[in-house]
Amino acid sequence: MQSQINDAFSTLPIPLGKLSIATYDDENTHAYFTGTKWNEHDVLKLREQHSSISFFTPEAFKYYLPAFMVAELNHPELADIIAETLANKFIHISVSELLDIEFSQDQLAVIKAFFEYCEKLYDDEYFDEFSKAVNKIELVINGS
Repeated sequence: MQSQINDAFSTLPIPLGKLSIATYDDENTHAYFTGTKWNEHDVLKLREQHSSISFFTPEAFKYYLPAFMVAELNHPELADIIAETLANKFIHISVSELLDIEFSQDQLAVIKAFFEYCEKLYDDEYFDEFSKAVNKIELVINGS
């Protein structure tokens, strides 16, 4: 799946300008990610920066999303709560906001596959956020 992620996100330009939404504290999001490529981050640093997922601007979220997915795929124990944080982001963002991010069909397909993988890997009857994230991605794919 990592090669599909690389293929789907490889042509995105590094976002310029402010990387985090206006808030009193962006948990170091802007300072840490500014000028970095999504594929050059260490899993432990991403784990420390997992709250950035909530603070990213839409452009930064789209660009750095694959870093977090790859970290989870390659090092699930070290990634710790990254997958859950991503799932919650997708659950709580509206379909219209996701459509505004303008993910390509390839990107949406790989994001959906990522959450399906997590759903199988973390089979837990009390945690259904991965299936909810899959459902949200399907709505976006269908343009709802």
